Amino acid sequence: MSRTLSTHEFVRQLKVLNPALRVCAFEGSSKLAGLHYIDKQGEYFDICGVDKGCVPEYTEWDHQGHMLVSGWRRVYLMLVQLGLTTAARVMKVCPGFYLHWSQADVDLDRKVSIYGDEVQHKMQKYGADKELLSNDEILDVAQDIRAKDAPAQQEQDEKNRWFLKTWAERGGNISDKPKI
Repeated sequence: MSRTLSTHEFVRQLKVLNPALRVCAFEGSSKLAGLHYIDKQGEYFDICGVDKGCVPEYTEWDHQGHMLVSGWRRVYLMLVQLGLTTAARVMKVCPGFYLHWSQADVDLDRKVSIYGDEVQHKMQKYGADKELLSNDEILDVAQDIRAKDAPAQQEQDEKNRWFLKTWAERGGNISDKPKI
């Protein structure tokens, strides 16, 4: 049985995990809210998207491999892997988080269950002998996922990459970051 958290409870737990975490959501936007980390120099670092309203326990993906629902377990695991929190803090906000930890739980957290799909096959091949994929492996899988997008989505993604690349070449000032 999965446990859904309200946005208020989720943000409260994030503050316990790391007080430098911030959630930013634009009212009326259909997109996920953004989870950010603020370092000691005051710079923001994007971590991932998180759900608004209610945050379910497990991540859900569509048939093309795009995330539909982020899931709080995935976010907590990501924060531990990035070194932004510890397993002890995760246990403080969610006491049973690691009690029944197994590969089956990791698979549920990733919940990529598109059988016969080349993306899943590639992820299984890369992850067969280790827990985490390398950056190159993640980019390779992401390229396969993007290849399944509709032509209009691919075109929009290319425009977004161009805007971000141009912004970064101009110095990447947070105040003039393009809105995508």
